[in-house]
Amino acid sequence: MDDVVRPSYYVSTLHLYEDENLEDLTLIWLDAKIDQSDDCKDTQFRLRGIVNWLETFVDMEQCVNYIANVKQEKVFFIVSGSYGEQVVQKIHNFPKITYIYVFCHDKIKHEQWTKQYKKLDNRLFDDKTLLLEKVELDVKSCIQNFLPMRLLHSNIRQKTLRDLDYEGGMFMWFQLLIEILIMMEYPNDEAKNDMLEICRKQYQNNPIEISRIEEFKDTYTPKDAIKWYTRDCFLYRLLNKALRIENFDIIYKFRHIISDIYQQLKQMHPSYLKVVSTKENILTVYRGQHMAAEELERLKLHKNGYISMNTFLSTSLSCEAAVTFAGDGSGRPQYESIMFEIDIPLDEKKSNDDDDSIPPFSNINQVSYIPNENEILFSIECIQEGYKNKIRIIFRIESIEQMTENLWMIKLRLDSKNNMELQEVSKHIRTQFLDEKPSLLNLGKIFLFIDDYDKAEKYYKILLEELSSNHKNLPDVYHHLGFVYRGKGEYSLATEYFDKALVIEHSQSTENNPHPMLHNTYAGLGLLYDSMGDYDLAIDMYRKAMQIITSTELLNEEHMIGIYNNMAFTYRHQGKYEQSLTLYNQILEKQLKLLPTFDPEFAITYNNIALVWSEIGDVTQALSNYEKALEIEKKTLPPEHSTTASTYNNIGILQFKQKNILESLNNFKRSLNIFLKVYGVDHQSVATVYTNMGDVHGFAKEYSEAMKYLEDAIQINLKLLPASQFNLVHTYNIIGAVYYMQQRYTDAIESHQNALKILQVRQKEAGLRERFRVAELLTVTYNAKARSLLETNKWEEAIACQENALEEYFVYHHNNESHFDIIEQYNKIGYSCKHANQLEKAMRMFIQSFRIQAVRIIKKDRETVTARTAGHYFAQVDAWLIAIENYEKILDITQLNSPYDRLFAETYSGIGQTLYEFGLLPEALEMFEKTLHLLWNTHELTQLLLSTTHFDIGNIHFQQEKYDEAAKNYLLALDIELNSSSATGASLALKYQRLGEVYMRESKFDEALECYRKSLKLEADSVSPDHLQYARNYHEIAAVLVLKSMPDDALAYYEKALQIRLKDLSNKNASNNSENHLSIAHKDLASTYYNMAVIYEDAERYEAAIKCHENAVEIYLKCSSNIDLAKTYNYIADAYLSLENEQAALQNYNKALNYIIIEPKSDYTIASQVCKSISAIYREQPENDDHELSEKFRIYIEKAKDFEDQHKCGDACKCYLLALNDLLITDPSNHKVLAETYSKMANTFESVQNIQNILPRLQMGIYRVNSTSES
Repeated sequence: MDDVVRPSYYVSTLHLYEDENLEDLTLIWLDAKIDQSDDCKDTQFRLRGIVNWLETFVDMEQCVNYIANVKQEKVFFIVSGSYGEQVVQKIHNFPKITYIYVFCHDKIKHEQWTKQYKKLDNRLFDDKTLLLEKVELDVKSCIQNFLPMRLLHSNIRQKTLRDLDYEGGMFMWFQLLIEILIMMEYPNDEAKNDMLEICRKQYQNNPIEISRIEEFKDTYTPKDAIKWYTRDCFLYRLLNKALRIENFDIIYKFRHIISDIYQQLKQMHPSYLKVVSTKENILTVYRGQHMAAEELERLKLHKNGYISMNTFLSTSLSCEAAVTFAGDGSGRPQYESIMFEIDIPLDEKKSNDDDDSIPPFSNINQVSYIPNENEILFSIECIQEGYKNKIRIIFRIESIEQMTENLWMIKLRLDSKNNMELQEVSKHIRTQFLDEKPSLLNLGKIFLFIDDYDKAEKYYKILLEELSSNHKNLPDVYHHLGFVYRGKGEYSLATEYFDKALVIEHSQSTENNPHPMLHNTYAGLGLLYDSMGDYDLAIDMYRKAMQIITSTELLNEEHMIGIYNNMAFTYRHQGKYEQSLTLYNQILEKQLKLLPTFDPEFAITYNNIALVWSEIGDVTQALSNYEKALEIEKKTLPPEHSTTASTYNNIGILQFKQKNILESLNNFKRSLNIFLKVYGVDHQSVATVYTNMGDVHGFAKEYSEAMKYLEDAIQINLKLLPASQFNLVHTYNIIGAVYYMQQRYTDAIESHQNALKILQVRQKEAGLRERFRVAELLTVTYNAKARSLLETNKWEEAIACQENALEEYFVYHHNNESHFDIIEQYNKIGYSCKHANQLEKAMRMFIQSFRIQAVRIIKKDRETVTARTAGHYFAQVDAWLIAIENYEKILDITQLNSPYDRLFAETYSGIGQTLYEFGLLPEALEMFEKTLHLLWNTHELTQLLLSTTHFDIGNIHFQQEKYDEAAKNYLLALDIELNSSSATGASLALKYQRLGEVYMRESKFDEALECYRKSLKLEADSVSPDHLQYARNYHEIAAVLVLKSMPDDALAYYEKALQIRLKDLSNKNASNNSENHLSIAHKDLASTYYNMAVIYEDAERYEAAIKCHENAVEIYLKCSSNIDLAKTYNYIADAYLSLENEQAALQNYNKALNYIIIEPKSDYTIASQVCKSISAIYREQPENDDHELSEKFRIYIEKAKDFEDQHKCGDACKCYLLALNDLLITDPSNHKVLAETYSKMANTFESVQNIQNILPRLQMGIYRVNSTSES
């Protein structure tokens, strides 16, 4: 096979725009007469020799706008005296402005105003030569201060590149990229010419630098690399800026000079090391510079952390020289004078005789452009060459101290120990990304790994041009380009390149010896089709990959595990959870054969299984698997590892779903503690946990605590933009949800809008693959915003949001309209339209939703009867929404056949029933009338359907209080059913019961009683004696008997109803029935107790009435019904008062009052009534003369009066309550004042129209009212 690499003809264009500066500095000159003399032109020429990028302006506003838009460069600004004061006050505080120079004709005129600006210090000139000298001096000082460095957290010791935080990960891949450039071979002048081309373009208007570029072209040899690098010219300035901002496209252009500098240092290093190590164990070098004040503060926060240098580091053996470069603090407050003292341990070299134990560095006196400066130059960071796998140039921050008033000392130490700790990471990434002879293929792999698809594409394309048509690496390049275009969302190109790889791989395969990349390419196609939403085709590709793996002995179980993982991943996307779980279990079986019991790979599999169970909704199974993963992680990973923290976070999320608030928060705290130690505060994982904790506290109604965590998350995410944009969106949405729970809908809308602003920008900029993630978040955000808009009756805006969400669902689900999310979204829009009274549009939404369902049924060859049956079943369990969906499935299927058959009529009936449950009575009535019309016109007189339709129409009229019409339809339904052979006793019993209710409303008690008794008789033939339908009939019969003044008979029926309901409630509790059904059962039971108590009270049997009310209290306590508790305690108190037990009455009145206070939807009349009753009791009590009111009581009463005068009723009631508590403790026998105070509070309650205006203030604290006995 041909392995020839030829020169590339691929146009690797670095897009340099006319206004793009590749240097670190920009020089701007503003002068109205700038182009009017030869002297000005000469000044421009000489300035450009100092700073290449010179921009001149005659218009002040244009100049200010230009400065405001400078992105990365530091700006040196020269201004004429005429513009000086006016423009300086505008731009002085721009952070990019480093120095300002005023160049004028009259220095004295401008001396006063220039003194107030720090950046103008000693930079007022009327002499061109002095101006140029100062600019040149400042530029050299500024260039010296550019030290590209990266702060690293302690998580640099994590085990893999994926585990590292953003800074640590960037540090590792940057080293890897540099090593590839250093190790690549450059057999011709192509690399050198690439560099010269970009330099010429950058300096095309600078004759001085152009001449230096040509000098370089003609004279350069590799032994001159350091000499050119230390010369203040094009090479040093462009390369250092590219390294500082990590612009790899420019770094790549300088690849050959980077390699030459490194190799020259490497050659010089052994001899220099031999000289210095014979004299001392530690080499100390120094570096002086200015440092931005905020950068110094960052370093202070990372004491004992690490620094890596992104450049060739220049230092000196002379402390005095370093101090000179550091300066005297004159750059404050913007810049501080800094001296680095750096210790390089040499004793390790002596102990292990390992030339690679210390990074290459050397004294460069003999090869520098500026000799005899005792300059020590350190190599740029890269992963250790060879197989020792150590990391270069990581310094530990030993201390940061202020040595003098004007000078800071930062002590660093080359961390050889940390180098050893990083061997595992280094070995892993070298194995993953490097070949013995690195090439552009390795470069592309790195960019693909870090999701920089544009750069990966660029370097793969360059490589394609270099490789011959039958080069062995060609299918590998095609394969990776397939992954690149998949990442970019350009799926047709991805398919094209995967197919190109397949063609070559198949041509080089035999039946027993497939190409080594063939199974990987099929697996890549599987992932591609998964991204495209074509899950079946993805599975086919995985199976082909699996077939290749199983047909050859060269491929092992690890390859199969990889394919199984991909297949399980796709099955999960399909919602085929059973198949996904089966594959994960097979993976576990294979891992048991291959791996130790507690290998970290098991934890990954358990985490994947947990994710599937979580999507299924089985929280218990999901938790079980996360806990298995956690157990392994604890045994195999360091105690403080990011993976363990993630698992704690996932467990917390599931416990939150279980409403296990305490345990959820505990696991979030465990997660948070690890993330803080691994990453520090400013990291997305920390922000995510803060968001989750805020969500939990919000649910627990601990709103202030929730907002504290959420605000912390916002602040972190804002610092980490743009990488944290999606996290920020999630946090804004959770804040919106917390506001929604507080009924602060305007704030909720604003928060969701903040999220939308971010997503809408990303929507415009995102590539296709990222567009899916944006679409997913947009659906969540639009729907969340719509929820709050609906609460504020902003129907149009809410519907617009829901329609936007629908569009995004189509994007996210690849236009798969049959996806559940899309069907559900049509329904959401339909419901909102109904609320907005846009009924026609609402029905269009419902029908569109169910048309899709119909298509799904047709595709799956389901029988329509299945949907119809499902509709009846779901209606029976009150899931009316699902009933609509199922009935409308039949509607569309029927429309595909004949619109006038029984099935079509039945569908209208089903829709009408659901609309009735939704409370849309006119629309439901319309559906039922269409049903009748269809049945009569087709003469398809299906008896039960006709009877049911009249019954449904009767229900609507009953709700509308049209009792004559209701009775008419109930009787028609009964008549049809009584003459039908298919009628059932239960169906007839229900209709008689409902007819009885109509007669009750019309005060036709005898007719009502007859209907209920007929219903009871029919039920005896169709349901068991303890069926709830019996209880309902008994209850209704008892109500009739009460109205007929037959209390004893009524009590007997209530007792029968009571026994059935008690048994039913017991059965529901035993079977863990839903909270909704339990709540209904509780309330029905309490209602029965109340009705019995009323009868006992009318018969003056107060002890029995109290017992019934107390039973009702026990029930209300279980279903958290505060207002019902308040009413019932009031009834109990009334009964005790009738028994002349004033003490018990007081206790129960006070209980009633306490429940009123904590219920935000109470009726103020109850509160007033209770206070009046208590006041009346105290008025009847005997009074002693000797009473002295406490000072605290008087203060509270005075405050209450003041609040009443200000119409602040809530605050007034609060004060009365506090006063009462004080009085009941200090002087409980002061009955007169107690009576007066309760009476005043009663009046205050009456003075407002709605207790909701008062209660939020009362609930600011717990103001329980003590009774006399409790004091």
